[in-house]
Amino acid sequence: MLLVVDVGNTQTHFGTFRDDLLLEHWRFATVRTSTADELGAALRNLLELRGVGLADLSASIVSSTVPQLEPEWLAMAQHYLGHRMLAVGPGLRTSMAIRIDNPRELGADRLVNAVAAFEQVGGPCVSVDFGTAVNYDVVSSDGEYLGGVIAPGVEISLDALTSRGAKLPRIDLLPEMVRWWDRWLRGRTDLPEEPVVTYFMRRSTRPEPDLDSWAGEWRQEDWPSPRVGTRSLGLIGRRPYVVRPDVGTAAWISCAGHLPYGQPLDQRFDDAASLTWEWDADDVELLGHALLRLTVTASEPVGFVSAKLTDVFPDGTSALVTRGLLNLTHRNGHESPQPLQPGQPYDVEVELEATAFAFARGHRLRLSLAGADWPNTVAPPRPLVLEVRGGELLLPVVEEPSPYPPPRLVAAEGEPEAAEGVSWRVERDVLARETACLVDHGSGYETVHGTAAEHYRGRVSVDSRTFEQRAESDVSFTLTWPEATVSTRSTLEVRAGAEHFDVAVVLQVREGDDLVAERRWHRRIARDLA
Repeated sequence: MLLVVDVGNTQTHFGTFRDDLLLEHWRFATVRTSTADELGAALRNLLELRGVGLADLSASIVSSTVPQLEPEWLAMAQHYLGHRMLAVGPGLRTSMAIRIDNPRELGADRLVNAVAAFEQVGGPCVSVDFGTAVNYDVVSSDGEYLGGVIAPGVEISLDALTSRGAKLPRIDLLPEMVRWWDRWLRGRTDLPEEPVVTYFMRRSTRPEPDLDSWAGEWRQEDWPSPRVGTRSLGLIGRRPYVVRPDVGTAAWISCAGHLPYGQPLDQRFDDAASLTWEWDADDVELLGHALLRLTVTASEPVGFVSAKLTDVFPDGTSALVTRGLLNLTHRNGHESPQPLQPGQPYDVEVELEATAFAFARGHRLRLSLAGADWPNTVAPPRPLVLEVRGGELLLPVVEEPSPYPPPRLVAAEGEPEAAEGVSWRVERDVLARETACLVDHGSGYETVHGTAAEHYRGRVSVDSRTFEQRAESDVSFTLTWPEATVSTRSTLEVRAGAEHFDVAVVLQVREGDDLVAERRWHRRIARDLA
């Protein structure tokens, strides 16, 4: 009888085979500190539950992704099974050629997955293993391992979503993934019908930079939905607007969710530096992309339009709902940007990001228009003036409730993200006419054989008179073992002038305090209407 052991980062699976027939299989939690004796005792106890003894095992093999456990399993077999256990890894013949630069870097789990997939399919295939990480491994028609990708696992991804930003319900993605693979890779057409989209309808919530959870609920709907209509709101023209390059600091990063890149702040101060229009929004629900149509002029060949919709509370608090930005030189598409003729009116459309948002009774909807959304995007190359001569805002409004019941989802667990050791600052140098945004954070943690530390620092700045911009970052990683300490440090500097982007990168590698390698890069890139 053959014993087969698969040691994963989270669970250990093992089974017994007679020829090609799987007789029994078990699984238990992987404990990285387990000794050979503890593994032998656990194996004996589990085998006895199925009427199998250690003496029945004539051969064994182990595949381990936990380095310190492989020698323990080998010692267990030698002592308790009385034979030498094989270990999947370099030197073990599997009949599969490995076509990557360094075959020794291929994990044992990925190799056995690839061999098993080719054995089952008999032709070119992709093996997908949902574990602590998700492994994608590609095998050629000749049975050669060609390479693959390692992605964060389902649980890791859910932990990030539920604990790193505005809290979302923890849901089991595995059934969704299986259905996706069945439908799009296996071509199954007998899957049950279900609503096309599951979405979270946010409700009015006061903004906080470290907001832990949004008010709202999950819903299901068809898409496009026959229950979503279009509401048009007219825009009266405004006087010429002198663009400020630092509008946008209250909504720093469009897809933020992990400190120091936190949630949008109160928008009222950015709103005050923008052109605004307001409407009553009692019980209005949005679902989809809002579309802004404008007639606009600019005093320079390059100009931007930044649009934000906000939820205005009775006390004046302004919470971001959605945003959009258009480089006006891309008004006819991204293939061939065209400079603006100063003073000439252009009819343009700005599509805002998709949103699902329900306004509370007594709240108002505000549209804020500016000529920059900095530092979420680069500011225009030169000072300029915009003039909005009129337009309309088209809102995707929910007109009737969905007929589908709410999805059944498991609530999130975990504590709010801690802000200790994290810096997130907006600074204004009044006399220098400079606005700057800074982040600084890092962490240290245990690794398999030592410790690791990482540190990130970044600063971006813009001159409100010249619109010149600068971005700097400094990133370091350090790995420490009893025998040695190695580290890398990379710095980036980007200067944005009226005509060019100047980019400089420096990478240094050290062993202890000794510099062992260094590379430097510099490139000047034309802005080319950016």
